[in-house]
Amino acid sequence: MSATQVWERLFIGGIGDAEALAESNPFGITTVVTLCEEEVQKRAAGVNYLHIPLREDWSLPIGKFDEIIDSLWENIRWGKVLVHSFDGADRAPIVGQSRGCI
Repeated sequence: MSATQVWERLFIGGIGDAEALAESNPFGITTVVTLCEEEVQKRAAGVNYLHIPLREDWSLPIGKFDEIIDSLWENIRWGKVLVHSFDGADRAPIVGQSRGCI
């Protein structure tokens, strides 16, 4: 798993990191927030999966940003969260750097 830990309970990565949890969950991720249009196909038992699809070619609407932050706030209270985009290089790092809102 190549996800990056940006806070005690917050990780960012790509869809491959989310799917790798089905094989091994070394960080104890309890929630996966998917920000790309593709859904996670391989899922780990006992992990909560949320899908908030964002198009790559659109700006991030305020309502969607609020939805993402709310989902992080709700789930980070009781576990560790992996927020990911398709390759981990576009939307996920932007949201991960907004952790001051959490």
